[in-house]
Amino acid sequence: MASIAVPQPKDDTKFRTCPVTALKVDLAAEKLIIANAVTAVVFLAIGGLFALLLALTRWQAIHLLPPDWFYRILTAHGFDMLVCWIVFFEVAGLYFGSAVMLNARLVLPKVGWTAFVMMAGGAALTNIIVLLGKADVMFTAYVPLKAHPLFYLGIVLFAVGALIAVILFFATVITAKREKRYEGSAPLVTYGLIAAAIIAVYTLLSGALAFVPALLWSLDWIPALDPGYYRNLFWSFGHPAGLLPVSCMRAHRWCRFRLLESTLFADLDAGIQPARTAVAGRSRLGGIVGGIHRLPDRAADGHHRECTAHAGAGGQRHHHVHVCRLGRPDFVGFIEYGCSSYSFV
Repeated sequence: MASIAVPQPKDDTKFRTCPVTALKVDLAAEKLIIANAVTAVVFLAIGGLFALLLALTRWQAIHLLPPDWFYRILTAHGFDMLVCWIVFFEVAGLYFGSAVMLNARLVLPKVGWTAFVMMAGGAALTNIIVLLGKADVMFTAYVPLKAHPLFYLGIVLFAVGALIAVILFFATVITAKREKRYEGSAPLVTYGLIAAAIIAVYTLLSGALAFVPALLWSLDWIPALDPGYYRNLFWSFGHPAGLLPVSCMRAHRWCRFRLLESTLFADLDAGIQPARTAVAGRSRLGGIVGGIHRLPDRAADGHHRECTAHAGAGGQRHHHVHVCRLGRPDFVGFIEYGCSSYSFV
């Protein structure tokens, strides 16, 4: 499709006009949208492959992977599906909702590519370290389990890159308003993405507060890291990351329905509200489910202190990772980290 130049103040941004929506698409933003969206699908495919390997291992007739590789693949699967796939796709959505939906230019595209390289490099580094067997700590990486420093570094790089992309989104929205690319309030799609971006800032800062100290601890630059502090900040990162798609889906679903309404069905509006209500219900349910981790973690804190006190009294110290079965509030066992055998009670 031929590109046309649209005058911009002090800028030589090139646009093309979408033949379906008539929106003006910044070519620099389009490339970043495609790069992030394709990378998101790649990590979705990798995570799906890992899920298939896990399922074939849980199928006792096949039992594909040995125990060490099962947990190794499980760690990579969790990171790829719960972090990489979701955040890469959200970044693509943010660029679309700011530049394309507002008929505006993307501010500082080079910064966007820097963010993309940091995210892709951090995600690849984390996956490589996990598959090399240097981070058999599961997706949560609960302290006192310690992984290779590059595992934490990869996650920190990914989080910082994503945070830069979110800041770029806000800058693009503000610039579009100043350049009068739209009038009145922001479109509902952009508004929903702004809500998602606010959640993303909280999520990524929480991740940094969890993983930066863990990185320093893995390098032995700090003597210890409190397990309760780490768990609290980790799930301040983990659960909002899972809820980010809710705001994005609500915004994109409304956009999709409105496009269908304007092009195919004049009376589709009756079906929009039930869909929005259903997604809102899922978001509220997600907030309720988010409290589940805090209940067993309190018990874990107490048991960790008990084990530490036992070690201080002259007993042999072991690090314990607690396992909680779904539907049972009590801890049914523990794994002695650093030992060759697993002990369950």
